[in-house]
Amino acid sequence: MPELNRKGNLIEGEGQMQGKEVRTCEKLTKEDLKEIEQYAKEELKRLFNEVGNPKGKYKVYENKLIAICLCQGAAQHFVDGKTGIKDIDVWFFFEEDKDVKIPNFKNMRKSVSKKFTNIGEKRIDFLKKAIKEDIINKSESEKPEDILKSYLQNGHTSTSKLLAQKSVVGLFPPDIFEKIIWGK
Repeated sequence: MPELNRKGNLIEGEGQMQGKEVRTCEKLTKEDLKEIEQYAKEELKRLFNEVGNPKGKYKVYENKLIAICLCQGAAQHFVDGKTGIKDIDVWFFFEEDKDVKIPNFKNMRKSVSKKFTNIGEKRIDFLKKAIKEDIINKSESEKPEDILKSYLQNGHTSTSKLLAQKSVVGLFPPDIFEKIIWGK
């Protein structure tokens, strides 16, 4: 059985490779989600103002943001408290723009390492996804959680299938903060 320190992190020792990310079992709190949300908002500013050729190419998505969500392992850990957290995957979901596409290659991934108050240092992967109009039109309402459920149920892409395997937790807008949008 691996040994954990008082924060719930695996203690480095025999059999562990140096430089590998450490999985923490510390519970994710509302405060942790607020920290993640703040880092996500910083990434959103970077996306709109610095990314693309020319810089600011993706500013057209500023009014097309559907939601920012915690996904994959960290979201599953928030829901079940036992999955553990190796890294944090934050997804930005947008209504697709017909003229300026968000590239599918690695979903415009940006990775940063950040220090969190409760869970220590973790890598955050910021990923972006444009949702096609036909998927949005299949949702029960215009609420972000309904659009995301429609995407996860009807997306039929490798990304939507991957994300549907684990929980999705809302970070932004405020009415979905801390809400379990998709539970597994």
